[in-house]
Amino acid sequence: MSTSTLDIARLLKEETRPLHDAVEKSMGANAIFSDSFTKEEYTALLQRLYRAHYYMEPAILSFSEIENYHDLQSPMRLDKARLAAVDLQKLGAEAQTGETMAIDFKNEAEAWGAYYVLEGSSLGGAVILKQLRKKEQLPEAFDFYGCYGDKTGPLWKTFLAALQETFVNKNFDEQDALRGAEKAYETFMKA
Repeated sequence: MSTSTLDIARLLKEETRPLHDAVEKSMGANAIFSDSFTKEEYTALLQRLYRAHYYMEPAILSFSEIENYHDLQSPMRLDKARLAAVDLQKLGAEAQTGETMAIDFKNEAEAWGAYYVLEGSSLGGAVILKQLRKKEQLPEAFDFYGCYGDKTGPLWKTFLAALQETFVNKNFDEQDALRGAEKAYETFMKA
């Protein structure tokens, strides 16, 4: 299918749904919605999120076209490892990078596919944040999940427009974007 007629975000969402679900299960994200969710579980989740973002964000930003894309503010968007580290510190833990994870995006289209996964998790993070705020046993350590505040929806729409525009204008291969998204999900699984 030609990227000029393709909704790349819809394709990425549909084709990677099983990976998305596997990552959620692996990270224990559903536990956030239980009454018994603990500070230790939250700390472990943030450690994994920190590691994944720590390795992926610079790999995506290594593509200057993404870093400098007009109006997207990628350096601000791809700074969530730092926010997870702030939350971990508030929880009395130190951010751990763990074993080195080499992430090699072969081209810009792959990096955009991974970027889609990271931004999509920020969108989902708004729902998670509401649940976290209900947990009286958790200290106020929500910089990561609250990173966009009330701008989450508009920032997501801006990202989707940039993603679509880039794929149409550069005639990228959607299979490259899918490979990038798959690499992002694999990184979360390993983190």
